[in-house]
Amino acid sequence: LTRELVEDAGLRIDEEGFEALMAEQRERAKRAAKKGRLGEELAAVAAEVGRSEFVGYETLEAEGRVRALLTDTGRAPVAGEGEEVKVVLDRTPFYAESGGQIGDHGYLRTAGGLVRVLDTQYGPGDTIVHTGVVQSGEIREGEDVHAEVDRVRREATARAHTATHVVHWTLRHILGEHARQAGSLVAPGRLRFDFPHHSAVPRDVLDQAEELANRRLAEDQPVTIYETTFEEARSQGAIALFGEKYGEFVRVVEVGDYSIELCGGTHVPRTGNVALIRILGEASIGAGMRRVEALVGPDALKEINLERDLLQAVVQALGAGDPRSAPERARQLLEQVKRLESELGKIRRQEVQERIEELARTAVPVAGALLVTAVLPAAADELRELAQGVVGRLEAEGGAAAVLGSDAEGKGLIAAACSKRLVARGVTAPALLERAAKQIGGGAGGKPILGFAGGPNGAAVRDAIGAIPARLEELLAGH
Repeated sequence: LTRELVEDAGLRIDEEGFEALMAEQRERAKRAAKKGRLGEELAAVAAEVGRSEFVGYETLEAEGRVRALLTDTGRAPVAGEGEEVKVVLDRTPFYAESGGQIGDHGYLRTAGGLVRVLDTQYGPGDTIVHTGVVQSGEIREGEDVHAEVDRVRREATARAHTATHVVHWTLRHILGEHARQAGSLVAPGRLRFDFPHHSAVPRDVLDQAEELANRRLAEDQPVTIYETTFEEARSQGAIALFGEKYGEFVRVVEVGDYSIELCGGTHVPRTGNVALIRILGEASIGAGMRRVEALVGPDALKEINLERDLLQAVVQALGAGDPRSAPERARQLLEQVKRLESELGKIRRQEVQERIEELARTAVPVAGALLVTAVLPAAADELRELAQGVVGRLEAEGGAAAVLGSDAEGKGLIAAACSKRLVARGVTAPALLERAAKQIGGGAGGKPILGFAGGPNGAAVRDAIGAIPARLEELLAGH
């Protein structure tokens, strides 16, 4: 029934696409079920082995022991090459995703195997779960392990996290104290920062923020990290993030003498280590909430170099010579393009009108109405436009209709337009096309004054169009 209704409307069912989407949904259901089982397994592991000791503030390499090993099938004593695993250690230098900072990558090395860690997350009971793939050999539960964080990636993430604190201070300094962090993403070389604000932040204000943030970096002030009580930190003016839960003791990160926040993330020792912040832009993420995104350090420099290369390519394409003259050259060319498009539009409208007049001269009388039929090398939109134009030109007391077809690329397209007076006599465009649509292997649809049919049999278009006069006469005779 659905197929018949779709065909009657001149459409088709994408069965391959439907099956592909259903397969994706079944896969999502499997993953959801697997995630539920995994959560139960990790809860049991946490109850057995207790919390993981994190030593990643002091070192990026540490010795530990494999306390638990999980594969796709659940808890396992051993995992071999190519298997996806989740590993819980008694102590680890890997930072687990929290506070907006994503988890570390790196390697776990045992006497018999090597695991490439692709993500690190907190599990139940403050366990730290290393997710990865056994790259070679095998790994066993209970083995000694050497855990090694990807140093380059961690350093890029630390630059981004310190930069986030600097950007936070900068936005509050420029926009006001209300612009406090309401969410963030800290990743290697890039950051995303959400904050409340009543309107969009103009580009010139973002440029001002970017300049001020980089001035702060150039001061090369120290980043001081220490632990104290929550109350003592608040009394010093430390900013606590909305929605975060804090215990009696907290970790405080001070950047120079201007930024002080409660933070559990990793940072560079001095602001000069960040080197550069490039603010890409900002956008709305909801009522009264804005999001700014930025690149940091070498990633920011790559973006600046890319922008410079793009500008140079634009300058060359415009023939401007000097980049500073490129905007004016672009404006001149845009004005020229607008003039040419306007002239081209006039020419096209004139050509369409001439074509409409030419088709109108071929009209034949059918039971008191005027009818134009033709097969043209035209696209669907052009067929509709011409058919409507012809009907408008021919409208008479008995009504008028135009049915135009195309067999381009072997497919059949037919457009029909009926005047209001013809519709008043009981003839609609879809009804006029009904049999022709079946001849080209499709269905007809549309409104009373404008209908369309499409089908795979382009070779039948001429015969289908040839039968339209008889169809019109039949419809008029029935009323």
